[in-house]
Amino acid sequence: MKAPAPKRLYLLLGDSFLAESKISEIIRECSGSSARAEHRTYHASDWDPAAFAEEARTYPFLAGCKILVLKEGHALREAAVEKLTRLLPKIPDFTTVILQADALRKEDAIYAWAREYGTVM
Repeated sequence: MKAPAPKRLYLLLGDSFLAESKISEIIRECSGSSARAEHRTYHASDWDPAAFAEEARTYPFLAGCKILVLKEGHALREAAVEKLTRLLPKIPDFTTVILQADALRKEDAIYAWAREYGTVM
């Protein structure tokens, strides 16, 4: 049986300038008519899975949605990837997760997860 996936999951691959542009677009879409989205950026080099999970489960403050961006996804170690793929099914609908990576192989766990349950761009 497959674990349920988060409603909004994006994997942005390639050029960081284009990724930043797409992140801004996703934030605007999430904001909708409220013109506000709560968002926070994490980096693989100092990513704390427990803090990320807690942030994801906390309702957005004075915003309609919450966006968590994890940059440098290609630099995550295998143990961190494992933790991330266990976390993703538990992320509530009000949270959008954006994973940014320079490049990933189709065999990588994050790529496979995003392809099956989210959007790869």
